[in-house]
Amino acid sequence: MRRLIPLFTALSLLCGCSGTGASIPTAPAGGYLLYFLDERDTADSALSAEAWTPETGEENLAWAAVQALLDGPSGEGLSNPFPQGVEVRGLVVEDGILHLDLSEQYDGLSGVSLTLANACLTLTLCQLEGVEGLAITVEGLSSENTPATLLTPEQILLQGGEEDLVEMTAALWFPRSSGEGLGVEYRPLYLTGEASLSRALLESLLAGPTYESLSPVLPAGTEVRGVTVEDGICYVDFSAPFQEGLPEDESTLHLLIYSVVNTMAGNLDSIQAVQILVEGQRLAARDGLELERPLTPDASLEKS
Repeated sequence: MRRLIPLFTALSLLCGCSGTGASIPTAPAGGYLLYFLDERDTADSALSAEAWTPETGEENLAWAAVQALLDGPSGEGLSNPFPQGVEVRGLVVEDGILHLDLSEQYDGLSGVSLTLANACLTLTLCQLEGVEGLAITVEGLSSENTPATLLTPEQILLQGGEEDLVEMTAALWFPRSSGEGLGVEYRPLYLTGEASLSRALLESLLAGPTYESLSPVLPAGTEVRGVTVEDGICYVDFSAPFQEGLPEDESTLHLLIYSVVNTMAGNLDSIQAVQILVEGQRLAARDGLELERPLTPDASLEKS
């Protein structure tokens, strides 16, 4: 059922040491690399690094590394990706995952800026012994901008830089104008990384179809409050007009719900089921639909 077709692969955030840009230094003995934004005109990548050696006897190495990042670079040509005033609220390493809780200023980041800041944190902190991945929260909570998703260096290296677009052809599921089943519209999306794909898919559903054979699906006035993916489940949070505008007809309701479920699960390999929320709350079961539970996609609803 996977229909997402990558047409153009973006350059990575970190392109190594080749090319005309300045090379990334080697970590000193007993030291590490701190990753920052590379502002040099000759840079081949969005990120570069500078060497850092912690003070002798540093007890909490991870805390010291984060603080060194927040303090910003000392060398020329590098800049700090983090919002002014952001602080560490908590930090603990469990089972190879460094759980980092930051102050509310970090939640002001979004889009490419958030991707780059996350990349700097991940590439820096995953050098530490025993740290294989990073999970970031803000004031103890995950949010739309900072979902509690595990970040690893392998993921970061595949994401696009600020001016590197990824073009995708997405499969959007809409009810057929005849009222019989769902139809699929293929539409190009232009993204800066997979982190924004889930929201782009929902916004495309909100915009409605361009094919005359298909009909708009989401109730008027609906807005996307948030979308996160955790343990294979995509949590889609709509505003109140979504619930207020749900159709009374059982068949029409099924098509609306599965337009969302099939679109999200059919385009992202990380999604096996979709939980629909309204204002952060689960809906009650209705007309044979267990809306209080995550729903798996139903490809049988596609009608030609």
